Amino acid sequence: MGLTYKQRCQWSRALEYLQVASSLKAIEGEYAEQRSGLQNLGIVHFRMGQWERARECFSESERLSREVNDPVRLLRALIGVAGVDLIQRRWEPALESLEQALELCSEEQYPRETGLTYMALGQLHQGRGDLARARRCFEVSWRKAVEISQESDLICQLLRLRGELALDEKQLDAAENLTRRAVELSQRVGDGLEHALAHVALGRVLLARKDKAGYESLARGQALLRETGGGFPLAQALLQEGRVRLERNDDPARAEAALKEALELLGGLGLPAYRTEVLVLLASSAIRRDQLDLAADTLEKARDSATAVDEPLVSELLATTQKELEARLVESSVLNLGAFRT
Repeated sequence: MGLTYKQRCQWSRALEYLQVASSLKAIEGEYAEQRSGLQNLGIVHFRMGQWERARECFSESERLSREVNDPVRLLRALIGVAGVDLIQRRWEPALESLEQALELCSEEQYPRETGLTYMALGQLHQGRGDLARARRCFEVSWRKAVEISQESDLICQLLRLRGELALDEKQLDAAENLTRRAVELSQRVGDGLEHALAHVALGRVLLARKDKAGYESLARGQALLRETGGGFPLAQALLQEGRVRLERNDDPARAEAALKEALELLGGLGLPAYRTEVLVLLASSAIRRDQLDLAADTLEKARDSATAVDEPLVSELLATTQKELEARLVESSVLNLGAFRT
């Protein structure tokens, strides 16, 4: 039952059944089943945004797999640990786990695990801004995925990820083609979470093409994510919408509402880089409305959040918005002085 609820993206119910099943297997000494149960538990915790609990499950699965020399489950555990580090933007620990996985991978024996490892490496390099290396990793992952099946969860993910990479590379035709295929395939194979994420990706691509239908696709993705309980993916989608709307000065009120909801969702997830970006964007929104005291207070919260972040892009974003605020304060002071003299 736990796996059935997991497939349906009913995370709380899946967690309830999988925890009971995992405990029973541990008591009965069924170590292979226990390792499988820990892996599934880790995935459910991951989807629920419970990163450290997910890490504990994957790490315990890794330990047990090493003890009994189970290479397949060891590979999956290493990929799971790396996935948590990627979400938390801990690039070096993620790379260490993935390099260990590559050392164990035999492309002939473990094609799916090889594909998953290269997919995660692609996400890591894209997150670091090395788009060329990300593309090469996704290409390797794609070759392994199509060897296994033309229609699988891995293919769905890779279509979306390659589309998002093409968007970052400004290859908009390729990005639209890939994300549309991701939307269609994820619906056909019944992958609810991936279908939602594909709609969000397609929305971003359409907006990059200045096609306002992108907002409809974003809204569709957000609605589906609310159904699947995807807290972090929903926060990301709302952040992306808020960012685009502010950049284009397109319905600032909706932009602010999206960013505030994203901030609320991020509250308990322990992801300071994302929280910092949302706060900076909210500060920028306040500056545009001449609510300079609110902007200053929000930027101060962003600086507090950024103390746990070691990323140049985040520091640059903070510095740029701080300069914007200082310039607006000077302008406001000059205007007020002129009015006083008059």
